[in-house]
Amino acid sequence: MRAREYVDHRLNIALTVSGEVLKVANAVLKSKRWFFCISKMNPIKRCWEVIDSLGDEALILDMGITVVAKDITGIKRNSIYFSGLDCNRDNPDHIFVFDLTTHKIEPLPPSVFSSILFYNARWFFPGLSGY
Repeated sequence: MRAREYVDHRLNIALTVSGEVLKVANAVLKSKRWFFCISKMNPIKRCWEVIDSLGDEALILDMGITVVAKDITGIKRNSIYFSGLDCNRDNPDHIFVFDLTTHKIEPLPPSVFSSILFYNARWFFPGLSGY
């Protein structure tokens, strides 16, 4: 894909439940199709390795963390929860779920939005060092 096909793109860093570091590249094309590429840091080889599944976890991209999906009502495993690329990111109509298994995107169900605050979250992880 050529750069001019993209409307916008982002690069995020996230931390899994087990403490692994993820690099998440995402882009949206003019056709409104979304793409995600997730890489996991291999601390031994000191390189990024592309992964195609989050397993039983879900990625809350704007917070930079994964969660165990079964622990939160309404959260789907192996999915990415993210806000749109426009400036109206706190609007629930601009928050989406990307299913890594089907590669389909859908709006965030209202029941999930009411229980999780996706916008302006800040997290502190004591003892996280070396990355």
